[in-house]
Amino acid sequence: MPGHSNSSAPQPPLQPPLPGVPNDRLCRELLEASDAAADTGDLATAAAHARTAAMLAASAGLATHLRAAQLRQGRLALLAGDHEAAADWFRQAGSPDADRPPPRTSDDAARADPGPRLWGRLRHTRRAPEPQRSPEPQRSPEPQRSPDPAGPAAHPAPQLAIALLGSLNVSVDGVPAEGWNGHRTRSLLAFLATHRDPWPHREALMGAFWPDSAPEAARNSLGVALHQLRQTLRTATGDPVVVFSCGTYRLCPRLGLWLDSDEFELRLCTARDAEDRGDKTVAVTDYEQALALYRGEFLAESPYEEWSALYRERLRLAHLDALARLSELHFTTGRYVPCAELCRRLVELDPCRESAHRRLMRCLSRIGQPHLAILQFRSCAKALRAELGIPPQRETAALYDRLRADLPV
Repeated sequence: MPGHSNSSAPQPPLQPPLPGVPNDRLCRELLEASDAAADTGDLATAAAHARTAAMLAASAGLATHLRAAQLRQGRLALLAGDHEAAADWFRQAGSPDADRPPPRTSDDAARADPGPRLWGRLRHTRRAPEPQRSPEPQRSPEPQRSPDPAGPAAHPAPQLAIALLGSLNVSVDGVPAEGWNGHRTRSLLAFLATHRDPWPHREALMGAFWPDSAPEAARNSLGVALHQLRQTLRTATGDPVVVFSCGTYRLCPRLGLWLDSDEFELRLCTARDAEDRGDKTVAVTDYEQALALYRGEFLAESPYEEWSALYRERLRLAHLDALARLSELHFTTGRYVPCAELCRRLVELDPCRESAHRRLMRCLSRIGQPHLAILQFRSCAKALRAELGIPPQRETAALYDRLRADLPV
């Protein structure tokens, strides 16, 4: 299950945005969803959306979106009455008033924020309480109740963000870990991040990475790899990230954890649930967000690690299924151009998937390009012959015949 945390968003990393991936669009949609939840008073959901946007923005180097997510968390802290946490969030966001006394209301926060004034209705309906002044100076003020530390306004805690789909990106509070020493340290961190229930014992790590070595040699190799991993992570934080506890190696429990692979699978689950409910709009949005997270195969820089093979294949098949489901949703709603683009991506990754070839042929015909649809059939037939040594299915051949006869498809 995804390892989400109610802790804070990270600082902007020092790497450039990931090329060719619509991370900025995904961040905008998550921030809009956060605003919508906040407008209804659902602060926990608002914080969850803002936190996800912050993690994605951190891994993609989108400092503007990260700042917007931090400002939203600051406003959520104000609404929960936690002024100290709000000041921390505004300081992280680089607000010009961050070093002044904490803002007392959402209106004060809006004045401190040079960006757009959001949540207008919420500021008027859920204004944070003003401090009470006692009419009797000699009486001590009543103690303030601290907010729930597990709630959206909890004090910021170190946040570990790990992107495992495609090239590895790791940051702690937005500070990237740099200087990776070989693929083994990357793979070791990925193993720990994806084996959290239960955490692995030393023997499990030795068996996963050095199965053919003698126990003493495997133990020494593990020690060297852990030392190198800890040295790399120190470029992002001085706090321990990998710890040994109760006979197991684990990520430090004080760190909030965000994994793009967990988020990818969570978005797919919510998309399928929306499909089952018949809510195509929500399903399309969630599928698009999932596809934006899939920047490449799991742990692509270490393709020959045996332990990750099944996990990589499961995520690859889930990605193909998401492309197919989203293309079908677009086709059924008459959005033939985006459907065709998704089908092209699908047949590039899986050339023998005839259903994708047929849907692409129909799309091309319906947007006035039947000649390209005919060429697509020939590409399909060539791929099937080369890969499997078989001809196209009858359904595919019948569709081709209709196209050649200039009949509607």
